[in-house]
Amino acid sequence: MQNYLFDFDGTIVDSRQAVLKSTRTMCQEIGLPVPTDDVILNYMGIPLEAMVPDMVTKAGKTFSPADYDHAYATFRKAYRANEFELTTVFPHMKETLAKLQQRGHQLFIVTSKNSHSLALGLEKFGLAQYFTGTVGSDNVAHFKPAPDGVLTVLDEYHLKADESVMIGDAKYDLQMGNAAGVHTCGCTWAAFSVANLKREHPDYLIDDPAELLTLD
Repeated sequence: MQNYLFDFDGTIVDSRQAVLKSTRTMCQEIGLPVPTDDVILNYMGIPLEAMVPDMVTKAGKTFSPADYDHAYATFRKAYRANEFELTTVFPHMKETLAKLQQRGHQLFIVTSKNSHSLALGLEKFGLAQYFTGTVGSDNVAHFKPAPDGVLTVLDEYHLKADESVMIGDAKYDLQMGNAAGVHTCGCTWAAFSVANLKREHPDYLIDDPAELLTLD
């Protein structure tokens, strides 16, 4: 593998508690039933603009465009307040990124976060220097599991699909990678469901970031 494409939340950083708290706050303010933790965590991997409409539909409610805008703004305000206090970089991640870079690999991020929020996170956690490029949810026409994010990276940086691997903790990451024709790697250290990852038949399934150094 020459090119490593990473999801961000749940793969590089552990933001589960921030997502849980922010989702609960949003639901309480906009009048949606507060889901269980498992339901919320199962949404991780898709953008807010896909999660909230699904929650609204399942609650049997109808939202106007203004209602959705309010929901998104409420979540993002709560997330900004919680993000850095409740988010940490996974153990062995920084060292692994540094070693991959030292070996001459190109590293990228393809995430359901918007690009502004991602940039803040990368700077806050001292990760920006490891990545050649990033693609956020606001940089693509179609969200995960559509292949747009991966295809954007392949096209912009003139990468070969068979030398590239998409790494993520959610089935959506693997589905995106499969749809784009790259290799896929499921990471289990924060996966909501390892069984879901296995059902996507990833080329690699790893339990620790350091194992990325052994991909062939």
